[in-house]
Amino acid sequence: MEGINLNKNIVFKKGSLRYFNPGEHHCRRLSRDNVLLLVFDGVLRFSEDGVPYEIKAGEYYIQKEGLYQEGNIVSDTPCYFYAHIDCEWGGEDILEKRGSFDIEKFMPLLNRLDRLAHDKAPYILKAEILYGIINRLSVREDTGSVATEIEKYIQREYSKEITLEELCDKFNFSKNHRINLFKAKYGVTPFAYLNYIRIKEAERLLVITGKSIEEIMRECGFNNYSHFFRLFREKNKVSPLKWRQLNQV
Repeated sequence: MEGINLNKNIVFKKGSLRYFNPGEHHCRRLSRDNVLLLVFDGVLRFSEDGVPYEIKAGEYYIQKEGLYQEGNIVSDTPCYFYAHIDCEWGGEDILEKRGSFDIEKFMPLLNRLDRLAHDKAPYILKAEILYGIINRLSVREDTGSVATEIEKYIQREYSKEITLEELCDKFNFSKNHRINLFKAKYGVTPFAYLNYIRIKEAERLLVITGKSIEEIMRECGFNNYSHFFRLFREKNKVSPLKWRQLNQV
């Protein structure tokens, strides 16, 4: 999985909205910068070192510095925003080289950055908008399905030991990226959600069974009573024993 490093500085150099004329081709050049492209209408076509690419409306792409670009095939009157950036490639947390974005949500940011770039505004203002764009791209709408799969996995396997590394390996995402996409959809981190599911099951078992609190704790995936007790009390304002006394008929 190729992409730019989100843990290193990303520097905005220049950028603008760009509108192709009918029959226009992408320019021929040896790219001296990394260029973030966000296409919001039409289709942009080009090749990098002979590899063809077609970027459609609602897709973004990051052209890599040092590659030879050429418009071998005419583009379909694309409208897009481009930003020349200094950045590093690779790392644990990345913005993938290619993906999709919500045009309606991004256009206010793109228009604002275009105005700031042409008005020669202070760098910090342009950098703020660029980082906002990159942050939103790193938690894309199309990763919602992955967040759903993680949620289903937690619902199914909550009673077992689940580690951060296990989720990372299973769903092929870096730690921070996976946490961010899950939180974007469900409002909490995967492990906060895991604890919530475990406590909800403990509440149920305390009411419908006569099992000991320790048995229920372990059945719900906890192996530390102090941790279980603290989480249970934080959620319900009473101890597990008091919960059982208040809710059993």
